[in-house]
Amino acid sequence: NNNNENKNKNNENENENDDILLQDVFHGIANGKNYITLKDLLNWDFVLDLITAGELTEEKLEQLMISCGREKKGLDLIGFDKIVNQMIELHKNLEEEDEDEDEGEKQQFNNNKNKNNYKTKEGEQEEEDEDEDDDEFFEVDVDEVFDELSNGNEYFTLKELKQWDLFVRMKEAGMMNESDLEELVAAAGIKTKKINKKGLEAIIDELERDSDEDY
Repeated sequence: NNNNENKNKNNENENENDDILLQDVFHGIANGKNYITLKDLLNWDFVLDLITAGELTEEKLEQLMISCGREKKGLDLIGFDKIVNQMIELHKNLEEEDEDEDEGEKQQFNNNKNKNNYKTKEGEQEEEDEDEDDDEFFEVDVDEVFDELSNGNEYFTLKELKQWDLFVRMKEAGMMNESDLEELVAAAGIKTKKINKKGLEAIIDELERDSDEDY
């Protein structure tokens, strides 16, 4: 009987701790409101991770909010609890996929990087080859990348830059982290939170220069 009582007490304590944690997260995201909007969720790192990994989209998130009882203003604490449980399931899927694919992707990315950096062509000088290969690795369409990051606006933010496909792949391969990217933005002379197309060009130039120094 004592064992059962202890188990029940432990379960109650765990549930209380979970409730406190949930409330803390809710209030942190809600910024003093008693509800959470779609915009609030889109600024939450946990949601951003799922979106970056392709497990979640803005449309899918809105559908989840509706299915979890979203009212006109947004989700209350009970609705937030429901949506968190659903997103945890998505995150479990992501972790399982990562275990299967992460090593393979890293290896493939490193192989491609090595090919791009060290590929040589017959009849041409090696120095020229290395320059061309570095250019090939960082050969990006500035207009295309800018449109993707800015989502049709005249600028994008550092948060959106961190979701850039090239940076995500470099991060996964251990070539760069978020602090490195922030230093890169500063080195490119960008002092505002809003980055325009010229700013993106400066960042890409800095990225190429950084790569030249590494190799």
